[in-house]
Amino acid sequence: MQAAGFTGDNLFMAAHSLGGVMAQYYNNEKNTDYTFKGQVLMGSVLQRKYRSIQDDGTTLFDFTTPTLTLGGTKDGLMRITRVAESQWHQVNNINDEQANKYPVVALNGVSHAQFGDYPVPSFVVNNDLTPDIEYDLAHKKIGENMAAFCDFVVNGVAFDTSESAEILAPLVSGMEMEGSYNLKEPCYTEEDVNPPSNTCSHGSPWMAEHAVKTFIGEFEKENIHLSVDDNFHRSSSLFPFHHPSIETSCATTGSSECTVEVITNTMLTYKLLEEHVDTGKTPIAAKEMRAKMKSIQAYRTAAGEELMAKKLTKDLISSVMNARELTKLLGEWAYANVSEEARANFDLFGESMVMEEDRVTGNGGLWVYKPLKFEEADDRSEMDVSSLACPTKMNALIPIFRGMHYCKLISPYHAMEWIYIDGLKAKNGLSVTEAHLAFYQ
Repeated sequence: MQAAGFTGDNLFMAAHSLGGVMAQYYNNEKNTDYTFKGQVLMGSVLQRKYRSIQDDGTTLFDFTTPTLTLGGTKDGLMRITRVAESQWHQVNNINDEQANKYPVVALNGVSHAQFGDYPVPSFVVNNDLTPDIEYDLAHKKIGENMAAFCDFVVNGVAFDTSESAEILAPLVSGMEMEGSYNLKEPCYTEEDVNPPSNTCSHGSPWMAEHAVKTFIGEFEKENIHLSVDDNFHRSSSLFPFHHPSIETSCATTGSSECTVEVITNTMLTYKLLEEHVDTGKTPIAAKEMRAKMKSIQAYRTAAGEELMAKKLTKDLISSVMNARELTKLLGEWAYANVSEEARANFDLFGESMVMEEDRVTGNGGLWVYKPLKFEEADDRSEMDVSSLACPTKMNALIPIFRGMHYCKLISPYHAMEWIYIDGLKAKNGLSVTEAHLAFYQ
């Protein structure tokens, strides 16, 4: 640039996809004289290794260069779910001293391939989604945001990202509802109830606010209420072991107001995350929730509903089938909470996720290690999913195992990620529609 006659010092580095990973290394390790005043990552994000959770619970980055993160909602490689994770850390939860240093912009309808104007490599064709907008409009939106960011860094002109925050808000909500380990690590303390902490996640809000209450159903008596305290614990831990429990019973409360207070345990498991090269291709949501609850019989007994509890005890499978109801609730919640654009795309191109009957085991060890089962139809018309449940009777031989119900669940963020990305690839993938070819004809 200098050889061509450039004499200014307002230099910015822009990089796409894997190039964004390389740019970060250069700017954080080599850009010690601040040759570059900022960087723009397109279809790429600030790597997880540069961030940490502080004692006050905020996110602080060990990264010197101001950075704009640009992501597309139809990017099949740098998932918009990973961009939402960046939104949470770089904007929503950022430490005050770094506020506005790492803005995030989500572009509706833009795919991974649209950040360039060259023949699309086969790897991208095979993994990307079909864009919802034309290439010229995508490039215009990308250019406008890049220019606005540069103006912000050099001249202090306000850079409005409120529209992007609205686009990403449903996904951020899904991550928080899951209790994603990509926001804060799980507490995993020795106590049954994890102590309050700013630096780790206590448990899954989805379990505490929705799943357990749906599993049990409404109590017969209107004066009986339910309070759930979910805690993240390793499901295979033995020393100490963590079991769900009922802390307060309302069995003899009569007509007085009473709350059945319960403790549940959850562990989220993830596909192998890209520890060395965080490209966003790996699913961001938990692949399953290992949920440990007491049985419906136990909860109903604690609510003083002996006849209902006895009926359920005679027909144990009736409690097992409620895992399907949990998944139905999950699907309804996810579908209702995604963006209008995502919902419209899924209505047109989405591959249904169908919950099959639960598999049942009486072996807790097998339950831990046997995963949710996903089987896609040969014609890719639907993805069949079956959970694994491990229920025990109220009169089980070993007292500590009485009245338990363990089950594998899909997380709310997993369902959202299916709607935004994975559920579209069969009918709306770039390799299926060949939309990339039209740009070069």
